[in-house]
Amino acid sequence: MSHVGTVIRDARERKGWTQEDLAHEVRRRNPSVKLAASQLSTYERGAHTPRLPVLSAIAEALDEPLDSFSRPKTDDDEDEDSEMHRIAKLLESIGQIDLADELFARARRAKARKRDARSLA
Repeated sequence: MSHVGTVIRDARERKGWTQEDLAHEVRRRNPSVKLAASQLSTYERGAHTPRLPVLSAIAEALDEPLDSFSRPKTDDDEDEDSEMHRIAKLLESIGQIDLADELFARARRAKARKRDARSLA
C-alpha cells in the first residue's frame, strides 16, 4: 500500500465512512471531480495514485491538510541533503562559486519548505 493510500484509508475510517461515502462527499463538494468508490479502492491499495486535483478534493472532503498526503521524511532525504552539500562543496573547490551558491540556496529553501510543511501538520 502506498503512503497516500494509507492516509486516505486511515482518514476515511476515522470518519467511519465507506469508500462510497467518501466518493459521494467528494462529488458533493466538487461536482467537477467524478470519483467512484472503485477508484478510491485503487488509490488505497496503491495500484494508482490520484492526480493533484483529485487528491485535493479527497483531502477537502476528509478535512485533512493536503500536505498530510506527502510521504514522511526518511533517511534517504537526509542522504540527499548531504549529497547536495557535498556536491556544492566540490563545485566551490573548483572555482564554481556561483553554482555552489545556487546549490546551497536551493538546499536551504528545500529544507525550509520541509520544516514548514511539518510544522503545519
